[in-house]
Amino acid sequence: MRIRAGFNLAYEFPQPTPMLLVLDIHPSRRVDLLTEQTIGFDRPVEADGLF
Repeated sequence: MRIRAGFNLAYEFPQPTPMLLVLDIHPSRRVDLLTEQTIGFDRPVEADGLF
């Protein structure tokens, strides 16, 4: 099965707000993606990947 995945999420807060997001394709399914997965931010933020 070939997977086409993608989404845009936008959050706005009046002050800096910590967030915990799970936005990843499971490693076992990455070979099924039609395009490379990327995660980006419009401001510099600290982000860590778990997989």
